[in-house]
Amino acid sequence: MNSPFFSFDLKERLRSTSFMLKGLKAYDPRHHRTRLPGPLVVQIQTIDRCNAACIMCPYSTTTKSGGPPRRIDDELYARILEDMRGVHSTRSLQIMLQNEPLLDRQLAQRVRQAKIALGKAARVSIVTNGALLTSRRMDELLASGIDHISVSIDAYREETYRAIRKGLDFSQIRQNVQTVAQITKGKVTVRFLKQRTNEGEEEDFARFWKSHGANVHFHITTNRAGTLDEFERIRSKSSTLLHAFINGILNRLCPTCLLPFSWLGVLCDGRVILCCHDWGPRDVVGDLTKQSLAEVWNGEAVNYYRHLLWSRRTSKSLICKDCSFAEGFWNTEAGFRSIGFAKI
Repeated sequence: MNSPFFSFDLKERLRSTSFMLKGLKAYDPRHHRTRLPGPLVVQIQTIDRCNAACIMCPYSTTTKSGGPPRRIDDELYARILEDMRGVHSTRSLQIMLQNEPLLDRQLAQRVRQAKIALGKAARVSIVTNGALLTSRRMDELLASGIDHISVSIDAYREETYRAIRKGLDFSQIRQNVQTVAQITKGKVTVRFLKQRTNEGEEEDFARFWKSHGANVHFHITTNRAGTLDEFERIRSKSSTLLHAFINGILNRLCPTCLLPFSWLGVLCDGRVILCCHDWGPRDVVGDLTKQSLAEVWNGEAVNYYRHLLWSRRTSKSLICKDCSFAEGFWNTEAGFRSIGFAKI
């Protein structure tokens, strides 16, 4: 059945959209700066490794894996949390960025640190592929105070999963997630990244995981700011007239990518990137080993890119010029999914 409906994690999607719109509203184009004291959403990479080679992810081609994994320095992590508490703007902290967060054996401890530092002001979450999400790791995360866990699965059938998420065990991951979804109360969401390989599995996927107590979230493949070479081959071509109609309205109301107006990402060595899709990275907009979070957030580099987006000059942006979001932020369903719609 192909019909649009509100996804099961509507509350989470509405929260995400409100952050992005608040960030855009706070931008002052006259002075080329934001009135927000700091980011509303922060992602922190605590380890620079992943245990899979997925077809819709640039990890395999962009990660320089010539040595042991790099981990964030404990003092740097503590200082970033202190900066976040100081600016008092962050409402969502995701302890993952271009990696598999459960490879960090200190993850539960880092969640606990974040909850102590930020209190109830910010929700702390991760996105994982689920391969290491055993009952023991889940118990550790729950004890640390984590607010939400998203697991990217992207397939209902095992053969589809093997074609998309290479190197991972479908049966084991499904068992892991079923177990943890049943012992939590709404804290687990399973994600389905729509692409050509898994077309037609959406309804079965949603029905199966909802029956096991998990929230379900659908979203669309992007070209990762131009770093995903196989994007045109991978991307889903299916859409509906309703999508086209609503996306047209949304693009008129908000024609630009909203992420840099509310979001900031920190790599494990302290470098700051403008967008989670900048896998190169093509540009670095700050360094938290030398600058404070507030300095980077309203610094010249970040505001330069914001103004290019605001003035619709993405062709002049080193980071944004090749991004599929530049075709229209809502055309890619980045915003469409954020308000809670999904097509199955």
